[in-house]
Amino acid sequence: MSDVSRPEQIRLLRLETATAIAQRETLAVEARSALIAALENRLICRPGCEDALAEWGLEPLPQRWTVCAEAVLSYTRSHTDDQQAREQARFGVPDEVRRLDPAVAVYPRQVMEVTREPDVVDASPTRYRLTVRVDLQTWATATRAADAQVAAQAAVQR
Repeated sequence: MSDVSRPEQIRLLRLETATAIAQRETLAVEARSALIAALENRLICRPGCEDALAEWGLEPLPQRWTVCAEAVLSYTRSHTDDQQAREQARFGVPDEVRRLDPAVAVYPRQVMEVTREPDVVDASPTRYRLTVRVDLQTWATATRAADAQVAAQAAVQR
């Protein structure tokens, strides 16, 4: 390399460095895949796999994260009177919410408003507009908490 000009040496070193980095990334992906395969085939235990990944500076194993949020939920339902409407709002949530995909657990926290809808030709039972503060909970699989939050948010917004 002594008979090669300095700019050419620099160019060759940069090229070799880029190649080495690409090879290291490929090896890291292959090593991580091999460790996960060994775990799935029960050749190694989860703590051993986690330790190896951490020691080698590789991405950790994905895990299931519980992601929570607060929201305000408004919906309209039929009830016989104000008291029943308020009680149902406090302890129940609409069935449509329970059928969301992905699954979202909804826990009513506080009834904010119960409003009687204008009567439609003296309809019975009466329709009520219910507004409730709720806690939402869903689950996502990711390697980091921030990634789980993004995944959960994306899944719920679809």
